[in-house]
Amino acid sequence: MQVKWVYENVTGFDSFYSRFNLTLLITSVCLWRKYHPDHKLILYVDRLTFVKLSYLDIMHLWDEVKPLIYNEKINREKLWAGCKSKIVSQADGPFVMVDHDFLIFTNIDKFLKDEVLYTYDESTEETYVDKNETILEVLSEPIKFSQDLAANVSLLYLPDKNFAAEYGNRVLKNHIELTQALGRDMHSGFLTLSEQFMLKEMLVEKNIKHKTLSKNIFCNSKVKYLEQTNNI
Repeated sequence: MQVKWVYENVTGFDSFYSRFNLTLLITSVCLWRKYHPDHKLILYVDRLTFVKLSYLDIMHLWDEVKPLIYNEKINREKLWAGCKSKIVSQADGPFVMVDHDFLIFTNIDKFLKDEVLYTYDESTEETYVDKNETILEVLSEPIKFSQDLAANVSLLYLPDKNFAAEYGNRVLKNHIELTQALGRDMHSGFLTLSEQFMLKEMLVEKNIKHKTLSKNIFCNSKVKYLEQTNNI
């Protein structure tokens, strides 16, 4: 199984590499290696990050480190996860995408089969872009609003490369169109709408089997889970 991290310095400043963020990145890959020793771990980085991690001598923590080739013209500061979507769009087989601050404490191989797997569902009330915002009309493929949950993708397993490519390319297209329409006058709600809400919409609309690591539903505005149930 391929497991991928994507780390892009979207600010261009060295302060991006705080001790806290770098510690999380190192811990994330080390824990994954501990519980999944047979997986192939891959890190995608931009040029600045390559230089920084080389200086810190931590490249060996991954099996492979690849350059992040990502030339799309988007507002990277607000749509910072676009780099992940780029890698998702280039999928050549089943893979897991992991955020740099996602820490795992058990083996999950038995769940990496034929179903899409992500961390948990989020309530879309209050913290997401208003569904009636006229700016959404700029999207050439409008996002439907048939349900009210979003998929938290701090961990995302995509078993079908065709669906991964479709999803990743559509997110990138959303980001390009939103940037063209808004420039820097946007907020992070557009990222969560395009990346997380749209994924859940596509899974439901296409009747694609999916499940979550946690069955709890998280509410960002209340900073707590709305339901307390068992994990998978």
